[in-house]
Amino acid sequence: MRGQLLKTFLSLMITVLLVSLLTTFIWYTLDNNNVQPQRSHPQKKSAPQSSASCKDCRENINKVLELYSGAWKKQEASYQTFRGCLTTDQEGEQNRNKD
Repeated sequence: MRGQLLKTFLSLMITVLLVSLLTTFIWYTLDNNNVQPQRSHPQKKSAPQSSASCKDCRENINKVLELYSGAWKKQEASYQTFRGCLTTDQEGEQNRNKD
């Protein structure tokens, strides 16, 4: 009886081992079929900028600065006025609390 049980257990272990090896082999084969070889991307060469285009860029930057400097100064003045009003309001609140 013990010998029969040992044979059954041994055959079960061999079957499990063979099935797991077969499953691993199939999984490995199917998984590697979907893998594409990695190719290095060719480096893109950038065209050198001509001095004329750099001058155009500088001119555009200067135009933008001229256009927005007035708006910037106006915004800065509004901000200072707003801060002044807040300071005045806070001082008024402090004086009211002292009374």
